[in-house]
Amino acid sequence: LGGQLLKMRLLNASYEAVADPALEEDRRRAEAAVREAIEAQKLLIKNKRGEVVRLPRKYAAARDLPKPARDETSRDYASHPRDGLLDNACAALVSKLFEFQERARLRDPTKAKMRRRVVFGLREVRRGVRAQQVKCLIVAPNVSDGEELQRQITEILDGAAAAKIPVAFALGKRRLGKALRKQSCSVLAIYSDDGAVDEYRAVIKRLDE
Repeated sequence: LGGQLLKMRLLNASYEAVADPALEEDRRRAEAAVREAIEAQKLLIKNKRGEVVRLPRKYAAARDLPKPARDETSRDYASHPRDGLLDNACAALVSKLFEFQERARLRDPTKAKMRRRVVFGLREVRRGVRAQQVKCLIVAPNVSDGEELQRQITEILDGAAAAKIPVAFALGKRRLGKALRKQSCSVLAIYSDDGAVDEYRAVIKRLDE
């Protein structure tokens, strides 16, 4: 009888599981490895060429922030309204000229620098206008309202007017930059239409209409 009572007590007794320290440590390490792998996966992004690259951790948080709204408003310096056909003509012209220029640069950088078809950036364009080397200007109509930027744009446009250089206000900063494989571009000067004569004529024709 006593043996039966002892057996019943053992069956009804509750037992506490004894944790194995070694197993617990392995579990924690496995969970940490999984978390680290997930975080590392979040840092992998594709660049503009479609290549998978690792984003530096200090920029990871900024990647998820909402992008600021694009300001496509034309500024007061733009002397003609936005025109889709002109935008397309300018994009085709700039892309083709820049492609030829890049090919020449890869073949012979020194020679290509002396025979540039296009230059961009406020300083380079202003220098070209002053030297009367510019055949045509393409200016983004939505350059920021900063006082210094507006002053430089006005200076370039005044020089172009004095030299009777045709000016197209087209594309916008981002689209103009995209044609040059850049993030953005405010102003571009065409030195030569060599290799893109038809595209250049299309731009001038649209400006005259």
